[in-house]
Amino acid sequence: MKNIQERFDQDTADQAVGIFHQRILEPRKLGTNDCCLAVAEVLKAVWGVDLMRGIRGVYASQKGVGHVICKLLGASDFADAIDKVVTEAGAKPLDDQQSPTPKEFDLGIGLLDQGTDRENGLQCIPAFYWQGYWMAMTDTGFATLEVITTIYRYEPEVK
Repeated sequence: MKNIQERFDQDTADQAVGIFHQRILEPRKLGTNDCCLAVAEVLKAVWGVDLMRGIRGVYASQKGVGHVICKLLGASDFADAIDKVVTEAGAKPLDDQQSPTPKEFDLGIGLLDQGTDRENGLQCIPAFYWQGYWMAMTDTGFATLEVITTIYRYEPEVK
């Protein structure tokens, strides 16, 4: 079995990072250009799997994101919803007991301190790993995350 890092070439990686850069430059709008969609588009370019299929455009507010997605997926909470989407796409969570080393284009679910902008200050946010950093889109642009709670790796079998 080849892993995803052996499957993508530099052009694919450049295209994926270019998609992320373009998303950051565009105005933020929940349901059409937000943190989940930005990371999903990057991973779609590399993984070939659309994590947000059927979810795009069905939410339009911060409060609605978790509620609508959980309802659509029959999930108990937002973390459960993310896990369902990602594992159904074929990615596997890495065992946190082993302190996994991230690889290029792994998906990470992390925490971002939004300060007083959020009720509790912390936001669950997706990120992708690239050149030593967990890259995420925020309400104000771009951030690198330091706290990652779950890492998912997509390694389809290649014949």
